[in-house]
Amino acid sequence: MKVIFSPCLYCKSNELFDLYLLNDTLDFIVKYLDGGLDDYENVFYNDNQLFMPPIINNVTEMMQYTAITTNLYRLKLNGEKIDIVNHENSYQINNIDFQIVNDDEFQKIIDYIQHLFLHNQLNDVLLFTDKVNDSYRNKDIKITINDISHNIPIVGDPMLDESGNFNSYINLTVGEEYKIFKCRDMCTQLVKKMEENYSSGRNGSLYKHYGKVIALRNLFDFYYPKKPFEKDTHYFISRDEQYIVSIDLKHGHFEIFDNTNRQQWIAKYKFSGEVISEPTDLKQLKAERADHKVEE
Repeated sequence: MKVIFSPCLYCKSNELFDLYLLNDTLDFIVKYLDGGLDDYENVFYNDNQLFMPPIINNVTEMMQYTAITTNLYRLKLNGEKIDIVNHENSYQINNIDFQIVNDDEFQKIIDYIQHLFLHNQLNDVLLFTDKVNDSYRNKDIKITINDISHNIPIVGDPMLDESGNFNSYINLTVGEEYKIFKCRDMCTQLVKKMEENYSSGRNGSLYKHYGKVIALRNLFDFYYPKKPFEKDTHYFISRDEQYIVSIDLKHGHFEIFDNTNRQQWIAKYKFSGEVISEPTDLKQLKAERADHKVEE
């Protein structure tokens, strides 16, 4: 994955600049994703122009600046040195709700995108931007460059991102506790966001939405039973086809099924990826398997 940063994450003169968000975004990419930052002319962090934050006021901000530059260096190790020839590419943003906050910096991004397009490298690009409002429903930025249209996937605040745009670039976490939910550490903020939206009434639609986002982020794919036992929920299957999970729309958790053993129920898990309960005796196991199934 080739990483692009929207100017709103690093422009010193931009009132939207957020040192904390840039630090968190870089930390997320380095920890969880397989990505690199190309070094091209006049990019905000290259051999000749080191990223510089606004005035640093305290020790905490100095520590963040150190972490930012360290993570940028790590991303550069996975990138390439790019020589961009054409700096006069015309463009138009076709998303009426996508705001450009710095024209000069965005032009550099446009020139870089055009370079990638001409070298058939545009398929694995992600644009990380400022926090995306809940009202922003697009998963990409639609750009016309030199009369050719492109859709560039965007991610805003990756810990809370619901687009799924980076799911194919996730690095797997190894360990027995991650055998089912392989990326559960990436979902803690999503769970908190869901909990903030709890209502005193029914929360089935809330559980269904966040359960879907979290399952897909943990590298599950949609699964469609021929005759689903629960018709209103989503079912998912792990990439290795060992597990099937469904969303319990009443209680807000996952039901886990062993796809290698007649799709039988085996456990309940929180959306955070932590086990709630596993059967302790045969009677309990039979009762759970009677109540929870994949097929009718």
